[in-house]
Amino acid sequence: MKQIGVWLLVAILSITLYRFYEINRKLEKDNAVCREELAATTAYASKMQAVADSLKSKSERIGEIPKNDRIKDVLEKFFSERSGENSSETDKIGIEELREEIEDFRQKQSFYPDGFPLEKDYKITRKFSEKHPATDIAKNSGAEVKAVASGVVKAVYCDKYFGNVVLIDHFNGYASLYAHLSAVFVKVKFFAEKGETIGLVGNTGNSSAPHLHLEILFKGKNIDPLLISGQK
Repeated sequence: MKQIGVWLLVAILSITLYRFYEINRKLEKDNAVCREELAATTAYASKMQAVADSLKSKSERIGEIPKNDRIKDVLEKFFSERSGENSSETDKIGIEELREEIEDFRQKQSFYPDGFPLEKDYKITRKFSEKHPATDIAKNSGAEVKAVASGVVKAVYCDKYFGNVVLIDHFNGYASLYAHLSAVFVKVKFFAEKGETIGLVGNTGNSSAPHLHLEILFKGKNIDPLLISGQK
């Protein structure tokens, strides 16, 4: 009986120590992820402040010129130079129609998910497959993650496996999902422009190293992000 009691005590102690080890390991990982998130967010905030200061300095020197006005000036100058004289009423109508067509094309193109969420110096660590219907892209924690197309944010949540997740609906049957983010800058119902920063690369969830898990869906079916973005 004494031997049974001893073995039972040893078993209980072993289980307790193992559970303590697992809890401690999880806490260590959570703390490491929190430190990464804080460092990434702080670095991004500093970067944005530098950009804001630079833009302010430039606007003070040259003044702000609206984008649409710049397009208008370029088009009008182009048609004027082609005709060899000042734009006629017909030229002006043509310019206006061309501008409308360009804007209409841009609007439609902006909702097509052919953009790429990360800028240079990234590495594809896992490609799209039947077992893994997404693309994993490694980059340093804190790198900006951009929307691959314009759309409305349908969901922002934290998942046990995917960490911080953002899901965007692009209104044309397409949707995009971004996971393992260290920080999220958008909320549900937020309209994100194509190329707009929606979060930062991270290591949240069941992730072993900083990377972006990217999914592109068409009518609920996953498709290869590299194929649609022209990276393949």
